[in-house]
Amino acid sequence: MNALPWLEWLTLGAQEGMSEAPEMTAGSWIYMLVVWALILALNAFCYKRIFTKND
Repeated sequence: MNALPWLEWLTLGAQEGMSEAPEMTAGSWIYMLVVWALILALNAFCYKRIFTKND
């Protein structure tokens, strides 16, 4: 008897969901990279503004 039937149920559901997941297109990869670049640029800008000494 399985002690954790809910865990087995969750893993089976995740496996089934992954088999049906759509593949990312080239456009979606480019969009994701651009968004990550914007997030990193915003972080760098904010940290620079916060940690530089303003006279």
